[in-house]
Amino acid sequence: MHSAFSYSKRSVFLNGASGSAPVLFLAAYYQLQRPPVVVVMPDREEALYFFNDLENILGENQAFFFPSSFKKPYKLDALDNSSILLRAEVLSYINKHDSYIIITYP
Repeated sequence: MHSAFSYSKRSVFLNGASGSAPVLFLAAYYQLQRPPVVVVMPDREEALYFFNDLENILGENQAFFFPSSFKKPYKLDALDNSSILLRAEVLSYINKHDSYIIITYP
């Protein structure tokens, strides 16, 4: 599989990497640079797997999962209170710190 890597002062794009390679790359990059990082995965399941792998490499409280506020994407009136609390905690953390990793999905 073809991999592509591009870097600018504000963004890093890694395409075509498979398995745990993106997680390992991010862990190394974060430990060297300590930038604020937001990773957007295609869906909730992939975001949780990525978050779990990253947390296993970096340790707890190094990366944060930012979930949707809703229980189901098509039922916007059914709020998920635990997710709302988690989102508030993540927002509070990034408001006070310059270095963080946030894993989320659309």
